Amino acid sequence: MIWVNRNTIITPYLALTVCEEEHEKLLKKHGLLHDNHLKAGRVTYIEDQNTMIVYIHPVKKVSDAELSIIAHESVHVFQFVCESMNEEKASSEFEAYSIQHIFYNLATNYRKECDKYYKKINKKKKGTSKLVERK
Repeated sequence: MIWVNRNTIITPYLALTVCEEEHEKLLKKHGLLHDNHLKAGRVTYIEDQNTMIVYIHPVKKVSDAELSIIAHESVHVFQFVCESMNEEKASSEFEAYSIQHIFYNLATNYRKECDKYYKKINKKKKGTSKLVERK
């Protein structure tokens, strides 16, 4: 036996960023408008690349507030997936399992991305400390 492909349906790619500057560069690269006041979370669909980019504001310690934002954005991702499949009314079980899967992947990777983001910031802070010369 050979696994041909583990996916049973073709859906848009899903990307996550916690870096506002990175998110803005991606939008600009694809000629999409962005507002200067990003909310706590956002999903952007880049049609020519069949990709959804989820932006969620980074935090040092993930709380219930961030998890609720991830749940909210997971629903939007699911809505985009349904649109891409021309699915007008998904069954409740398909919807529930899909959102659960999307949420799990976003939440798991959100924690990792926040850790990387703050390590990078801390590294920059340490690298910019100035030596004070005493006379």
